Amino acid sequence: MDASIPHSPSAGVEGAAIAVSWQVANVSIAHDHVAGRDDGDAGAADSDEALFAGVRGHAEAMIAWAGSAEALALDNGQLESRAMRDGLEFMRLLTQAHLDLRAAREQPRHDVTDAGGNARTSCEDGHERTRVMIYGPVRTTRIAYRRRGKENLYPQDAELNWGEHAYSAGIVARNAGAVAAGPFEQAAEQVSAQGAIRLGKRQCEQLAIAAAGDFHAFYASRLPQPCQAGTGLLLTADGSGFPVLPGAL
Repeated sequence: MDASIPHSPSAGVEGAAIAVSWQVANVSIAHDHVAGRDDGDAGAADSDEALFAGVRGHAEAMIAWAGSAEALALDNGQLESRAMRDGLEFMRLLTQAHLDLRAAREQPRHDVTDAGGNARTSCEDGHERTRVMIYGPVRTTRIAYRRRGKENLYPQDAELNWGEHAYSAGIVARNAGAVAAGPFEQAAEQVSAQGAIRLGKRQCEQLAIAAAGDFHAFYASRLPQPCQAGTGLLLTADGSGFPVLPGAL
């Protein structure tokens, strides 16, 4: 099941994806009582190293290409374009390997509770969701904490500070800045040009609305407090941005 609002600081709740397809795969038997998993120490280091094998292979291929006759024959624009493309893929592979490492090391917990204070003692691993970084999509795999009739809780999502949607904080920040400077269609194109993704106009609008969700709370928390009598008030004004007639002041 999906939900959109985290129920506790220690547990994230999975929200609906906006632009990318995702799936929840239940690939293991639920544990009626949470217990520590015995992953074994033997071979653990090798397993961790294996997760990053693809990253190393890609980096070595980048280095080999940079010293090749093909690369030496390119002008600066072509070199920049190829290095940018390969570099973005390197970052995606690195992030994916890190997320796979998190999934491999995640252990069942005994302290997960929902908003009603009910403990989640039944957990199920192997729940996947696709997330979108500025350099491309990655897959997260985490443990779900279940309760009949309630949405699943995902502590790993909370640890990584994932939002309700599928997009990373970097995309949200870039989108907010672009939307503030121009129309949605132009903003979507600007964000897409900064990485290896394609952000649509509709997704751009939805991300902007979500980013402004705490607008009123933000300013309410910054209301000035009463000050002591005799406190001075200093006002400054800058009229350089528009013409002002002295006689109209």
